[in-house]
Amino acid sequence: MSVVDYEVPLRPNFEMRQSMGWATGAAMTVVAPTALGMPSSAFLTMAAVQGGLAFCRGLGAWRHYQRLMALCDDSLSFMTQAELNKKTNEEGRYLGEGYVVRQEHAQLVHEIARHDLLQHVPKNKWLQRLGRKSKRSSIDYGDEISTAYLQGIEKRIQSRYMKMSFAKGHVAILGTTGSGKTRLLELLVVQDIIRRTITGHHSPVIVIDPKGDRELPETMRKACAAAGREDDFRYFHFSHPEKSVRIDPLANFQNPSDLASRIAALIPSSGGNDSFRAFCHMALNNVIQGIVLTEKRVTLKRIRQYLGGDDLTDLTVKCLEAYISSLIPDYKITLAAQLNKAGKDASKKYPILYGYYKERLRDKHGSVTLENLCQQYEHDHSHFQKMIASLLPLLNTLTADQAGDLLSPEASKLEDDREIVTTEKIIANSGVFYVGLATLGNTEAGQALGSLLLSDMAAVAGSIYDHTENPDAVKKHLYVDETSEVINMPLIQLLNKTCGAGFVINIATQTIPDLVAGYGDKNLAYQALGNLNNILTLRIKDQDTIDYVAAKLPLTKIKYIMHTQGSNSQVSTIEFGGNIGERLMEEEQPFLPPAILASLPDLHMLYIGAEGHITKVKIPIVTDAGG
Repeated sequence: MSVVDYEVPLRPNFEMRQSMGWATGAAMTVVAPTALGMPSSAFLTMAAVQGGLAFCRGLGAWRHYQRLMALCDDSLSFMTQAELNKKTNEEGRYLGEGYVVRQEHAQLVHEIARHDLLQHVPKNKWLQRLGRKSKRSSIDYGDEISTAYLQGIEKRIQSRYMKMSFAKGHVAILGTTGSGKTRLLELLVVQDIIRRTITGHHSPVIVIDPKGDRELPETMRKACAAAGREDDFRYFHFSHPEKSVRIDPLANFQNPSDLASRIAALIPSSGGNDSFRAFCHMALNNVIQGIVLTEKRVTLKRIRQYLGGDDLTDLTVKCLEAYISSLIPDYKITLAAQLNKAGKDASKKYPILYGYYKERLRDKHGSVTLENLCQQYEHDHSHFQKMIASLLPLLNTLTADQAGDLLSPEASKLEDDREIVTTEKIIANSGVFYVGLATLGNTEAGQALGSLLLSDMAAVAGSIYDHTENPDAVKKHLYVDETSEVINMPLIQLLNKTCGAGFVINIATQTIPDLVAGYGDKNLAYQALGNLNNILTLRIKDQDTIDYVAAKLPLTKIKYIMHTQGSNSQVSTIEFGGNIGERLMEEEQPFLPPAILASLPDLHMLYIGAEGHITKVKIPIVTDAGG
């Protein structure tokens, strides 16, 4: 940019003054012949010339005025489902209307940020309405104008997309309350529902929503109907069990010990001394291994049942019977007299069976699982209950009343006809699954279920990667809103390792400190963020979050005018001089001032892509989702 090219964008409308001057001159020239009593032909010719100049300058004034009003346009953008369908394609995700921020835009933004835009906006209400493109936009600017001017500094507004090849690098969605995060989620989710792959297949879409939004599941249902996949939609909500499917969060695992780790991770940390959590993990692992040994399905209800008290005796005895019979099928003949004497009392059967195991099998066919379970059974009961005191309330919450029926489903329970689903089935069948956790009403249960589902999906992703040919062929879209409510280590594993399995993970949060609080560890929170290659940021107010996003903004050279003045004097007191000047200066600044992030209007967004480009976008509100 040369000195000649440099122009302050906010200035008085000089063209309007010139137009009014020429128009006034034309009017005076028209009336002059009458006033002076002179021939009118020459005057009319001059008036016509002046009128033409007034018109030309008026057009310039109108263009300048429109540029100013474009900077002030905070109108909302709307789009029908049919229009969105046309913009949806396999190559990318439609984000809204906007432009790629270039150096010229950066220069304008920094210039506008140094001036008071409000001073240059016409105060006349009629002029304001005349200059606004949308009738839905507000007119009363009050004492300030938002940074909606970011959308107005570029005339060539176009549809902007996130390439799917970039999206598989996962996406972070940042935005404070009321900034438009839910509408953005709707926009992305609807596209993932209606999009078809090159082979004509639909992708599975799973949404984990801790707060339990009312509109989002209905939007998803309508989008499924519009895409001809009504039968693919599944709905789960803690607060509406009568409408919900039943889900088994422990259905998928590589090793039974994985389930123990998932549940133990839900126990609150004891502040550096995790001996209680370690003991709970051991107890859980023993019980789960025992359930597997008896060839029964592991459910939260069964785990709670066997950890609670006397039922542990039954489990231990059943495990002994199952293990001994697998090696010595006719052992009951040898122990017939003793077993008949013990009857059905499990506590009396235990010493008989355990003694037989130690005598006949331990040396050559010992079982670590069986040994651990027996040790747990013989552990002091009162001490055992004290050590798992932090675990039992959690299990009680997940297994009590309606929660127990929802999360520990039994296919044999014929009176309950609600469908039983697993994340593996949803993904395998390309389903659409909404999970409302309702953490506002049942915080502990909602957070626990969200974490369990993420752990379950990590196991499913591992299985897909290990046992599926070309696992990346069909994208699996996972959305996690209010991520801090359900964040756990398996989420980091999903972000780290599931790209090759075709997972596209989108996590939404209000602030980065929320993630830090959710993890309980700043390093882990930033480890998760480090795996998110795309950032969609709406308005953010938290300074740490602003600093995080600002660090992703590239630097550029910004020009500005520096005014100088000085004076000098010679030996004589009457000999002095002075100078005043302007100098065009240059300094290195971020592409956009970080403070802008805190004042973005609702539904205005910056997209910082994996390739490093910054895109300014206005998000449309999708209407009539049923199409």
